[in-house]
Amino acid sequence: MATEQRRTEELRNYAGLIWSIADSLRGPYKRSEYGHVILPLTLMRRLDQAMEDSKDAVVAEAERRREQGIENVERGCPTFCG
Repeated sequence: MATEQRRTEELRNYAGLIWSIADSLRGPYKRSEYGHVILPLTLMRRLDQAMEDSKDAVVAEAERRREQGIENVERGCPTFCG
């Protein structure tokens, strides 16, 4: 039981540390608005990690299409994004 209480206390300490960092980084945002900033950034980071294996190929294909004069390179993304 003591080990479980210690683990719970450690988690609370980590959570407190994370929230204190978040408070200092929040800047001009109210607490209720913070999620509007963090959620999109978290999602973008997760997508970046998920697509890491194909990123070089996607960037190369986009550059090739730009060189061909194709303005909307994103339209072809489903064919080469994987």
